[in-house]
Amino acid sequence: MLKTDLPTVIVTGASSGVGLYATQSLVARGWHVVMACRDLDKTRSACETLGTVTANSEEFGGKVPIPAPANLGDLSGLKAGFLAPVAMIDGRPFKPGKAYKDSKLCNMMMSREFHRRYHDRTGIVFNTLYPGCVADTALFRDTPALFRTIFPWFQKNITKGYVSQELAGDRVAQVVADPEFGQSGLHWSWGNRQRAGRAPFAQPLSEQAISLERSATLWTLSEQLTDSASI
Repeated sequence: MLKTDLPTVIVTGASSGVGLYATQSLVARGWHVVMACRDLDKTRSACETLGTVTANSEEFGGKVPIPAPANLGDLSGLKAGFLAPVAMIDGRPFKPGKAYKDSKLCNMMMSREFHRRYHDRTGIVFNTLYPGCVADTALFRDTPALFRTIFPWFQKNITKGYVSQELAGDRVAQVVADPEFGQSGLHWSWGNRQRAGRAPFAQPLSEQAISLERSATLWTLSEQLTDSASI
């Protein structure tokens, strides 16, 4: 890896969407960005030119039961090692939208577990955020065409939760780089209904996300599944 005196950040999914705009915003702030991407050709193209929904049921968007709110059940799918035919962490049949929300809930739980285990002795800040509803990314490319038309309109005109990919990316960069986000163990939000100039705030998380026991269990099962307990 190139040695640099600049602050360094790794951005996953950095070749498009929110990840790309977060990369651009961090570069503009003077950061060295490592773009972690699957498609190298797409990444090179993105370098030359240099959708989100929430799983937090304390946010309005996290309460919407379409396709289903995030719910990890008893983690039976993870306990079974996700071996076929298991495809969901709760062991139930696969639902793509719910799988996405479940993964976001897991991210929030793992971030809090990282905070609990490592913040005090390392000083590393572990936070999550909901930048607003990014309703027009390739995240929804496999949904029906009618949904891809209606959903952005609904978010812009009814819920008022819509944010652009560029704004969402900049909010990611803010949480990474700006001193006001230096407190660890928080979930940052700008609210579900977007208003110009609204200040970010620490949003309470759902009961599932703040359960110390469930987060510790998720951590242990993930270690077992990835054989990473000694790392």
